[in-house]
This record gives sequence, C-alpha cells and structure tokens, in this order.
Amino acid sequence: MEVRISWFIEGIWDAVTDFTLMLVLCNVPIVEAYKVIFQIIMEILSLGYLAKVAVKRSWIVKEAIYSMGTLIGGYMLGDLLTVIISLLAIMIVMWRKLT
Repeated sequence: MEVRISWFIEGIWDAVTDFTLMLVLCNVPIVEAYKVIFQIIMEILSLGYLAKVAVKRSWIVKEAIYSMGTLIGGYMLGDLLTVIISLLAIMIVMWRKLT
C-alpha cells in the first residue's frame, strides 16, 4: 500500500480553493443575490464526492488521506461543511476497509 504526502497537501489545497471560491462568488455584488444557489450547488457537489468515495473500487486509502487534508484545511478556515463532508468520507473509507 502506497501513501503519499502529496495526497494530504492536495486535500488541504482543495479546501482552501473551495473556500476562496465561495468567498469570492458570494461577495461579488452582482452575484450576491445568488448566494444561496451557490451554497446549494456546493452541497450537492459534496454529496457527489461522498457517493464517489462510497463506490470507488481502488485507491481507497488515497481518498482517506485526501479527506484528512480537507478536514485540516476546512478546520483551519472555519468551513463547517467541508469538515463534516471530510469526516463522513473518512468514516465511509473506514467502514469499507473494515467490511
């Protein structure tokens, strides 16, 4: 089983870019009216990520390490949705490894 530190860093980087994207999109005056729509889209994409982790056949450990990176990144930024999705992804991977 191969484990790379780059997977962890990639997870942190994705959490930072997602947070920055939402910060920019939700604070543009033209787009501010659509803030709720962007948040719903981000939640749907997060659920899609969980579904991908649940059905993935290979590189399961990579997803766990990536999720640990997004967990740390989301915690540093105070993004509760990212933290919850990361914890759920880690739990899905652990459940799949145990069964």
